[in-house]
Amino acid sequence: MKLFAYIFTAILCLSFSQLPISAQKFHSRDNRDRRPFHHNNRSSFSQEEFKKQKEAYFVRTIPLSPEEAQTVLAYIHQLKTAQRNNDMKIRNLRNSINAHTSSKQCLIVLRQIRELQYANLKLETDYQKKFLKVLSPYKYLRLLNADNEFDRKMLNEMVNNKKREFPQKSRSDTD
Repeated sequence: MKLFAYIFTAILCLSFSQLPISAQKFHSRDNRDRRPFHHNNRSSFSQEEFKKQKEAYFVRTIPLSPEEAQTVLAYIHQLKTAQRNNDMKIRNLRNSINAHTSSKQCLIVLRQIRELQYANLKLETDYQKKFLKVLSPYKYLRLLNADNEFDRKMLNEMVNNKKREFPQKSRSDTD
């Protein structure tokens, strides 16, 4: 009888010790599926749609002439692509370290990250000069504000999982 009690207790302990682990696995999987615009089969996010809506937002809020729009939008895409490439390199460098990485290797990674951050700053400076050849300083500042405003509104909509409507002209733009 004691043997049966020991076996039964061991089975119960093993069963309950695995329960929290399996519950955590299901919980994290559930959370991943509920994230808005998670890239799975149900995702409705389109980078092309986002790009077109952002371009339309810039033309509408700044406002840009057709000639300005063509040049400025090309510059924006070139700048963002270059910055995104540098940001991916930075992310890869940060993810390349682990507990076994030496201090010397970490310093090298930090230096490389700083160089890429500097490269992003230099890109912004170079493209600012290009933008100012096409736009007035006032329109360039409006472009910077519109870029931040559009991204902020889209992020809020994604986080709040609202209906995918792209931001319209804000109250400050009508003044």
